[in-house]
Amino acid sequence: MNKKIAEWYVKNKGKINMVLIVILIILIVNVILVFLSNRTKQKQSENIIINNNSEKKETEYLQGYNSILPGSESLISGEDITSGNETQLESINKFFEFCKSKNLEEAYEMLSNDCKDLMYPSIEEFKKGYYDAVFDNQDKMITVENWIGNIYKVKISDNALSTGIYNGNSGKQDYISVVVNENKDGYLLNINGYIAREQINKTVRKDKFDITVKYTDIYKDYQTYTFSVTNKSDKTILLDNKLDINSMYIEDANNIQYPAYTHEISEAELVVTPGTTKDVTIKYYNKFISTKEIRKIGFSNIQLNYQENARKEYQDIIIEL
Repeated sequence: MNKKIAEWYVKNKGKINMVLIVILIILIVNVILVFLSNRTKQKQSENIIINNNSEKKETEYLQGYNSILPGSESLISGEDITSGNETQLESINKFFEFCKSKNLEEAYEMLSNDCKDLMYPSIEEFKKGYYDAVFDNQDKMITVENWIGNIYKVKISDNALSTGIYNGNSGKQDYISVVVNENKDGYLLNINGYIAREQINKTVRKDKFDITVKYTDIYKDYQTYTFSVTNKSDKTILLDNKLDINSMYIEDANNIQYPAYTHEISEAELVVTPGTTKDVTIKYYNKFISTKEIRKIGFSNIQLNYQENARKEYQDIIIEL
């Protein structure tokens, strides 16, 4: 019997080997297919997790769009957000909707008069100086958080729904304050880091000149004061020769002094000729802090006989606010 099997094997050896090879190939192919199937399922599972995380981030980002809820807190003060803040937020929403729809006339009309006068005297300057720089004719996502009181921190980013890309680190940032519209109901906005104007009208009178602090314009990163200077003498007065960067300053309640941006003002702007009154605006290194109170303004190097060959005559003054 074994002899017959051996003879049969020898006779059919080629066919048998061929069948074994085919079986081996089938087994190898099946193993590969199972491996690939498992890898595909794993990748699908990973993609679902990644997509879910991405959707979660995007959803969280979108839910942050202009959302302030009662009971949430200010970023800076920790105070509760009120319904009044929500009403102010609606004005911010409206402004950015006008911008996003390229309705620049309506957006421009939502700016306060002070903001227009100081930063954007015309709609053309608003378009070039703000809209083009911030929106660049693209759809944007706007997120708003209360910074403190009537001031809001705004983040302007590429729209993740339009681009398909979420990047939490991209975009521009602005600080917007909401002020009462004195001419009719509702609110107006100060944008691009401009906070507010405060009227002062405090005058100091000297023998040869008077200085009136008319008002201050407060920005997030600095502060300006506008003065009216009357020269009562027969000689030209120079408010400061700019040789000492600390000679013009403002001082807070803690006796901390903030010097002027002397490099940004020309000597000609600080000159007041005999018998004339001149408005002078000076910028100071003073970042906005809601609890900071400016108490004094100092001029410690006023030259009373500018461009005279005689010995220079100086006077210093401190204006108590």
